[in-house]
Amino acid sequence: MMYNNSPVNANGESRDVIEITAYGAPYNTAAEAAIYTFGIGYTIPVDWGMITSLQFYNNYAYMDKSVRSWEDNQPWLGPQWTDALATGNPENGWESRFNINFGYY
Repeated sequence: MMYNNSPVNANGESRDVIEITAYGAPYNTAAEAAIYTFGIGYTIPVDWGMITSLQFYNNYAYMDKSVRSWEDNQPWLGPQWTDALATGNPENGWESRFNINFGYY
C-alpha cells in the first residue's frame, strides 16, 4: 500500500507529518509512505467437541517512510508513541509481542 497526503499545516510546521488519534491520544505519522505486509497461517483440524480447528498465524508489516533520515519504530510495542510513525527514535531497539486470540465462528 502506498499513500501520499498533502497536509495544510500551520506556518512553520512540517508538511511531512500528519497528526491522527487513536484511543484518545494524538500521534504523528509520515504524510507519505509505503507499507508492505506479509502474513502466513496454518490450520489444524481437531475434534474437541465444539472446537473443530486451531489456526496459527503470523502477520508482519513494514512502513517505509519517504523521509529517509527517519527511524523505523512501532508505537504500540515500545515506549515511543507520539513520533514512532513519523521521525521515530534511534534509541529504540527491536520490540516484539506474543498475542493469543480466541474466537468462535
